[in-house]
Amino acid sequence: MPGSARIAIRLSTKLACGLVGLVLIGCKIQHPPDPNDPANASLVEPEAIQNALRGVYESLDDRVRTKELTQYQLRDELRARAREFAKYLDLGSADPADAWRLGDIYRTAELWDKASEAFRAAVKVAATPDRRVNDTLRLAQCEAKLGRPKEAVELARSVFDTPPGDKGAILPASLLEIAPAAMGKGADVPLADLLVDAVEQHLQTVVDTSTDPGKAFMQARPFHIRNAYDLASRLYARAGLAEKAKWAQRKRRDTLSAIRGT
Repeated sequence: MPGSARIAIRLSTKLACGLVGLVLIGCKIQHPPDPNDPANASLVEPEAIQNALRGVYESLDDRVRTKELTQYQLRDELRARAREFAKYLDLGSADPADAWRLGDIYRTAELWDKASEAFRAAVKVAATPDRRVNDTLRLAQCEAKLGRPKEAVELARSVFDTPPGDKGAILPASLLEIAPAAMGKGADVPLADLLVDAVEQHLQTVVDTSTDPGKAFMQARPFHIRNAYDLASRLYARAGLAEKAKWAQRKRRDTLSAIRGT
């Protein structure tokens, strides 16, 4: 979803007013359709649907904080709402530049086959390195969910050539989205190798540490690195590669020691 913005469910008053001015698909109509009504999904820009789902998420997340809902209930309700919208979407008639937006909606709906198709289309027209990286990593997650872990690993590796300023999503996506979807599906060793190599990509990432996102990246960096090596070690051990598992633990120790000294 990474690489990644929170998806939500209730529109704020300000957002609801702002959506009135959105350009609609097709002919002009006197009263713009309500973007919160899934039956209008084919009439509303995909960005408006994304915003509506963000509003849904925020509303549900508030209820999780007040213990009205569990995280599992949040996920189930968000998925159900996204699936209502997804029924009315058509990738074939959408602007190619919006393919990644449809992919995000399908991914939230956990319609992995449609999400895969959308992100595959999005990668072909990605206008920036950042867009290419994020859409490729989301495509990798979809492929893992669809039982194609080797393809997922190859896709994740395909963005290793991106510039240092755009590498930031590689390790979090590999660790938090691709690995959970791919584990136990016949490619655990390549997956462990991916996690180890994704740490190297993470160390090459260049961020502006004077900005809030840059500061957040640096604060999270040791946790992502530690967890990636730990998971790689477990995957190696599960595959019977005891020495490789120990090696991953040594890499973890040495890498964390080195970044603490920087």
